[in-house]
Amino acid sequence: MGTFIAILILTTAVAGLVKKLSERSVSLKRWSWHLGVLIEATGVLIAILGFWPSDKPATPSDVSSIISEKVDSLQTDIFVKLDSDHEEVTCRMDRLEALIKKTAGQPEPDSSFLAEARSQAECLEGIVETALDKGIVAIGLQKYDEALTLLDIALKAAGENLIQRAKVLFYIGLIHSKRGEYILAFELYDSCITDDPRKYGAWNNRGSALSRLNRFDEALNSYDSALAYKPDFQDAWYNRGIALSELGFHKEGIASYDSALVYKPNYHEAWYNRGNALDNLNLYEESIASYDSALVYKPDKHEAWYNRGIALGKLNLYEESIASYDSALVYKPDGHKAWHNRGNALHKLGLHRESIASYDSALVYKPDDNEAWSNRGIALGRLNRFDEALNSYDSALAYKPDFQDAWYNRGIALSELGFHKEEIASYDSALVYKPDNHNAWYNRGIALGVLNRFDEALNSCDSAQKYSMDKSEVIVLRQWILDLMND
Repeated sequence: MGTFIAILILTTAVAGLVKKLSERSVSLKRWSWHLGVLIEATGVLIAILGFWPSDKPATPSDVSSIISEKVDSLQTDIFVKLDSDHEEVTCRMDRLEALIKKTAGQPEPDSSFLAEARSQAECLEGIVETALDKGIVAIGLQKYDEALTLLDIALKAAGENLIQRAKVLFYIGLIHSKRGEYILAFELYDSCITDDPRKYGAWNNRGSALSRLNRFDEALNSYDSALAYKPDFQDAWYNRGIALSELGFHKEGIASYDSALVYKPNYHEAWYNRGNALDNLNLYEESIASYDSALVYKPDKHEAWYNRGIALGKLNLYEESIASYDSALVYKPDGHKAWHNRGNALHKLGLHRESIASYDSALVYKPDDNEAWSNRGIALGRLNRFDEALNSYDSALAYKPDFQDAWYNRGIALSELGFHKEEIASYDSALVYKPDNHNAWYNRGIALGVLNRFDEALNSCDSAQKYSMDKSEVIVLRQWILDLMND
């Protein structure tokens, strides 16, 4: 116990000394402040381990609570001098400007004036670095207003120093990106690269802001500029791949993801989006392999499990598809799309009761999923539960009145229940939204024939034949109607 107390006292003292040093020395100001915080935090952690009673083991929440209190105090230390820092910058800049004006008219400026001017400039440079560092810490803590205040100090102190200005503008742009203010972020990154064109990170972030604004062509040019300055910049290769995919250039997007993976093989986002691009090219086996690679590095990436399930379904591997959806649901139990598509896969396997249960789970999390309601109706119909199917179609149409598939399948359920007039009305609604639905015309013809409305039935046959690829089935229907007319 005594050892831990000694360590705590020692680390606290050293931290204080280092922080004092940061206040007195411009050259050490940037790094010594951080070192002081690190030493102090280390002391706190050791103290927690040392002071905790041996008969009462510390739980993670106990340790987290104590560390959280200390972090709060350290955050306060970051922001406590904002007003005085502003005043110091203004004072030093005014003094520097006065010295410059005073020496401007002298043929040989006094050395004392030059020395003071140099001193003021060095102090301002130190202020830029310190304010910038504290601003970065504030961004990490998601304290964006405080960060902007600190970065405003840094920008003011940077004056006409373009390299320092570019550093500060980069982080101001980052804050506005995080806030979703992409136009402003783009403008700030633009100013940043105007001051320092070699700042590849700004080119990359500028591209990201443009992508958020759906300006993918311009974003692509921005990523290319980033790569011109840093060819091994994996983030730019990755973002470039996204922009290419958004423009429909999936092959080129895959090549860009491949370049990102050369420099960062465990880049799970690149593996994942590469899988998406392969899926868009109907290369399902390759896309599954890419999702598998993403999952090696991030096993809890539910999106990869979900998209992998879709690709497996497209290969008619429904059992494997269901297993993939199950894995997605382990990490995201409220993933309504996974529940829905799991229901579709179960339906394909003829497991209709299980598919209905899966659709029900999807609807718990998204009650307005019209497609889940419609597919649930289809599954109920396969079990001859037509009244329930009808209710399910009605729910689908309540959320999407122009959902022609639901109107069509509703007509089939009504036919099975013997409500042929209502069946015809349902097909009519389907045909409002999809006039070339030959199946609706065909089934409508049957219903009209059952009701002995033969002329209308023949007209429906004509429309079915107009849109159908298989003319033979319509010919059979026409003959059936003609036979009914002759009976």
